[in-house]
Amino acid sequence: MKLTAWALAMAAAATLAEFHPYEQASAASPQVQPAQTQPPAAAGQQEPRRRREVSAEERAKIEAALPAKALAAPKRPRKLLVFDRQVNYGGHASIPYANLAMQLMGEKTGAFTATLSSEPGALAPANLQQYDAVYLNNTVGDIFDTPEIRAGFVAFVANGGGVVGNHGTSVASPKWTEFGDILGAAGASHREPNEKATINVEDPTHPITRAFDGKPFEQVDEHYRLGPPYSRDKVRVLLSLDPNATDMMQGRCFGQCLRDDNDYPVAWIRQHGKGRVFYTTLGHNPDLFWDPRMLAMFLAGTQYALGDLEADATPRPRGTSRFDMALAAMTTYDFGQDPAHVRRFEREVTLAAATKEGAADAEQKMLKVLQSQAPLGAKDAICRQLAIIGSSRSEPFLKAMLKNKNTEAMARYALHGLQAK
Repeated sequence: MKLTAWALAMAAAATLAEFHPYEQASAASPQVQPAQTQPPAAAGQQEPRRRREVSAEERAKIEAALPAKALAAPKRPRKLLVFDRQVNYGGHASIPYANLAMQLMGEKTGAFTATLSSEPGALAPANLQQYDAVYLNNTVGDIFDTPEIRAGFVAFVANGGGVVGNHGTSVASPKWTEFGDILGAAGASHREPNEKATINVEDPTHPITRAFDGKPFEQVDEHYRLGPPYSRDKVRVLLSLDPNATDMMQGRCFGQCLRDDNDYPVAWIRQHGKGRVFYTTLGHNPDLFWDPRMLAMFLAGTQYALGDLEADATPRPRGTSRFDMALAAMTTYDFGQDPAHVRRFEREVTLAAATKEGAADAEQKMLKVLQSQAPLGAKDAICRQLAIIGSSRSEPFLKAMLKNKNTEAMARYALHGLQAK
């Protein structure tokens, strides 16, 4: 039986260590010791790998970047389990930085008390029930490895336990499909960890993304391309990678790096039963955890998962603002001007038409421009796109254009495209 492209991507992600051997942990480099940890592993259990130490200089950077206070007053004293177990993988270099950042964040803001652990028993139902939420810190591999732990985690979330996850969490227990349902996605196709991408803030007024001031920003990371069950019908996307402003062919590709729908989510929230989930694909590189904006987002996402920060998790389709701006720019375009406007418009039409509803909305807006006093260059570009995504709704408008010698050829081209479908 042939594997699907996404199945191949997930299989590749399950062996991330082969892709990044330089991330293998050093036995001589201890992790920063937390204020609270789980008891040592029981006899016979393998000791967790020890990771690099956070230097005093790096700790100072994290401390300087921490939010000053909680975004919402805790409804009661909150306990957060920060869990970073790896299975058959050395672990991302950023793990100790995230651990320390969450520990210090809880201490400084009073939003929660963090307990750090990599012990398998930390996810046992009897232990898990004492926490309000679990932060899965770059967990890779089958961390939910027994029926008891899986059933306990499902019950924990269904009954209101929160989940926070970043980066490698999308390949935690990749063969357990129910975890993908809880998180909202699975898989980890990606390029190199120094891929520079432009990130759009899809929901500028949302409390979890407020620190970004609604402005796109560049981020260097190992940006994931996620697979099923990801759907905008199931999650509230807050940040997304902008494929139009990013070189999508940087470096090697591990898995499937181009999605057919051109949709690359970077952060979202969702509800699962009574539980709340916050996940971001970011977090491969340590410097993320001394970026004040990122730490503000992690605090907000964690307080949402804990149940203290109210935030709208209603799923919604991809926004149309970028298409609207590209179409608005086309209303003044004419032959002989900078063709970059046309290329941008064509890309945005492709993105808008990824769904049936989006295509219908884009078509309606383009027809309004055809009826306006827009230059011929704009109308020609629109007709070319209607030939691709248009419907019978366009035909009356295009047939009317056949009566004008200046628009006859472009209208005929569009009609030919519609009839060829």
